[in-house]
Amino acid sequence: MGAQELRGGKKTIPISTITNDVLDTIPLQSILYLLSIRVDGIKAGDFDFKINFVIPDRNELASTEIKRGIFRYLKNELISGADLTVTMWKDRLYELATTNIQTNNSIIIIQGDKNKWQSFLGVLDKIDPHFNIMTP
Repeated sequence: MGAQELRGGKKTIPISTITNDVLDTIPLQSILYLLSIRVDGIKAGDFDFKINFVIPDRNELASTEIKRGIFRYLKNELISGADLTVTMWKDRLYELATTNIQTNNSIIIIQGDKNKWQSFLGVLDKIDPHFNIMTP
């Protein structure tokens, strides 16, 4: 890819090349890791809260936390005392993890502090599929 970029310039590619079939085989923990690499640690540096995720059509649960700029998976069960619980269908989760589309809140159920959910969404970096590999 790097040599091709040097010879012919960057090529436009779709923002997400991963299919739902592939995502269906990936554990929820790994999908949440996709979100974690997009968190801007500097913007989220003062955050300290826990988020439960419920994905009914995958029959999966997860608890996570965002603390000192790091978003991390805790375990595959809900924890008591979480600041919010987010329930969404897997298609919304996949869209959130693999595109720049921020899921419409009318499609998901947020129990708890909705402002913290908006804050979380606000610190996700945009995916740039056209980043330079070889050229500055």
